[in-house]
Amino acid sequence: MNTKMRIGLIFLALLLLALIYQIHPWYYHGFWHETTFTAFGEGLAAQGLTEPFVFRFNGLEEGAVFTFGLPFYIFLGYATMLTGDAMLSLKLFEVLTLLLAFFAFYWLAVRQLKVSPPVAVLVSFLYLASALVYGQRWFGPQIYGFILLPFYVAAWVWYQERVCEPATTWRDYFAWTCLLVAVNCVNFFMIPYVFMIFMVFPLVAVIWQGGRTLRHGDIPWRRWWLLAGGFVLAFVIPVFLYQLYIPAAVDTGAYKLESVDYFRAQGVDLFSLIQPGKDLALYSWLGLARHWNPRAWFGDGSNVEFNFLGLTVIVAVVVCLVMVRQKARLLVVLSVAGLLTFLISLGPSLKIHDERAVDQARDTYTVDDYLMPPEAATLNLHTDFLYQSVPGINNMRAVHRWLLLTKFALLAMAAVAIQALWQRRRWLGILLAVLMLVELLPLQTFQVPDYPYLQWQKAKFQAELLEPLGRHLEAGDRVFFLSQDNDYLAPAMSVPFNIRTYNVSFDKTAALVYAKAPFVIQEMRRYHYVTDYTYRAMRAGLIHRLVIPFFSLRWESYSWPPPEDRCRKYREMNLGAVDVTDPRFKYVEEPYFGVLTLADPLPK
Repeated sequence: MNTKMRIGLIFLALLLLALIYQIHPWYYHGFWHETTFTAFGEGLAAQGLTEPFVFRFNGLEEGAVFTFGLPFYIFLGYATMLTGDAMLSLKLFEVLTLLLAFFAFYWLAVRQLKVSPPVAVLVSFLYLASALVYGQRWFGPQIYGFILLPFYVAAWVWYQERVCEPATTWRDYFAWTCLLVAVNCVNFFMIPYVFMIFMVFPLVAVIWQGGRTLRHGDIPWRRWWLLAGGFVLAFVIPVFLYQLYIPAAVDTGAYKLESVDYFRAQGVDLFSLIQPGKDLALYSWLGLARHWNPRAWFGDGSNVEFNFLGLTVIVAVVVCLVMVRQKARLLVVLSVAGLLTFLISLGPSLKIHDERAVDQARDTYTVDDYLMPPEAATLNLHTDFLYQSVPGINNMRAVHRWLLLTKFALLAMAAVAIQALWQRRRWLGILLAVLMLVELLPLQTFQVPDYPYLQWQKAKFQAELLEPLGRHLEAGDRVFFLSQDNDYLAPAMSVPFNIRTYNVSFDKTAALVYAKAPFVIQEMRRYHYVTDYTYRAMRAGLIHRLVIPFFSLRWESYSWPPPEDRCRKYREMNLGAVDVTDPRFKYVEEPYFGVLTLADPLPK
């Protein structure tokens, strides 16, 4: 590829990213995104990142830890120190990761899949379109996994080439292995469960290379053992460091992971692979998109939102299997790895449009919603042992996410198919690529978010909640927000006032924080009758104020203000957990919350 083509490629990529930067809400750019991530970035920047992995975020001197997304939060904090704007920092991170994905997939297509540069440009755009659809609203960290996947595959291929090179010295091997371990550590601390998916690819690659060495003597056995050793080190060291950092005994799930019924509920439903969702532009315009009702599916409903493979992708895969005789070695390894992750993503049962009766009266999920009895599935696969016993699989709550590597493999096959058509009838290759791009484009690419409405919500949130709350708080206070949900709004409610709180966003993070918290705080979090525990915590100086929300810290993170019926429900529920008339306390009530303090407060 000459210099002009490289410049043109960079120019095209930047044009695409400029478009995405301007109008595409890569995360779901809603109320929670704007308020919570702004709080994360500005809070980290204001308090400083004095330690690389343990942030004293919200002043949690006990050590609030983030169980995933560590590199992301580090970037967000430091970038916000420079830009002064957390949302701008988030956009910068989006652009950087998209650029990384584009060029990593391009490199793989040209170097390993033997695709010509023009076709590689087309398929790299296709990959980004698919990535933007996959998990674009509900599981933000998951899309980082999809975008970083081509980079990780490229890194492993580069490593394998050099380890198997006869001229490689021990010094070279040590340096490259250290680099691979560092890459894996970043991936693991970014998103642990995505790291486990990533590792299927090098595992298959090592086994495949061993088979070729046994049959054809491709490389000396000593080189293969070095390759296998590098894989083991790149897996064991990040896991070991993670276990040192986060206690393995902590239950990081809000639901019973030991129940195989959970994995059954969260597995892929085959119907969702061929039924387009509402986030695809083409099918929405044609009226063919499915507006999934999350309540109608076992699990939390996210396990059907973004599984659609793409009909044109399936056509391209068939073309690849039929027309391409000499398939690149990388493509074979990816195909085997993709097949394995597809089988894991199904869970212990085969589901084909297995819906359930919907209870319209409830607006929240219970533990029972996340469990699926065997008789409710189309066919049981009798693979329960995988999800109960195999490390790395037995603690991945949303097993449908194993489909990530499967989608990557399918797009790699599609790239080879487009190249095959390009060589025979160029217009056919271009036509297939254009059809795939049109089919995979997300609807929100063409929609400008309703920022005036979002700003109206933020203004209401400020006036109705933050300003009244600020009248009852002082900087440095230790505050506990009484909650039985995921405490998504905790950063947005605590960072502006520089208060300390045990409430942390995300269920995994909260589980770890509360595992390290004092006993009385753990008991308060279990949502017992908390009056005596609150008194003990206040007398011990662990907290200074108990804030009793009359809304959900989870559901109201999506929009504000809360509906009146939900306010009544949470007011009755939360006030029922604490005796605000107890003479040991002083109680003040505002429209959306109450504040409980000691009647005879201790000196700070």
